[in-house]
Amino acid sequence: MTYKLLDIIQTINVLTRQAHQLWLYGQISQQVHDRIILQLLSSLRVAMDNITKILNAENRVNGKYDALPFIQNIKRFKSVELYIASLETKAPVQSGHSDSSADAGSEPTLKPEAAAGTGKPSDKTQPSATPVSVQ
Repeated sequence: MTYKLLDIIQTINVLTRQAHQLWLYGQISQQVHDRIILQLLSSLRVAMDNITKILNAENRVNGKYDALPFIQNIKRFKSVELYIASLETKAPVQSGHSDSSADAGSEPTLKPEAAAGTGKPSDKTQPSATPVSVQ
């Protein structure tokens, strides 16, 4: 959402600059320049309102967002990358091949302790938590 808002602001900034240059060169009148600026500001206001509605926690279907379960999962997996990798191994792989579902089902799911390691030298032989794409 932040990237989308920054993109909208940058676009409006460019359009405002172009309108100002046209006004400076006498190609548009002051009234047209002012109308363009007001329309651009109105567009920015609408975009910000839409983003606010999307991010507003009061309008969520399941109530307010609670970050505690996510934080507990991250602590259990020791890193965000390992947590995301565990989610990717749980999700079924979709592809055009009929035999890919059998390959995806045969891959074992890593436990958080095994994926994070216990700090012993023997942990170097454990499988990596990096997701592998099915070709």
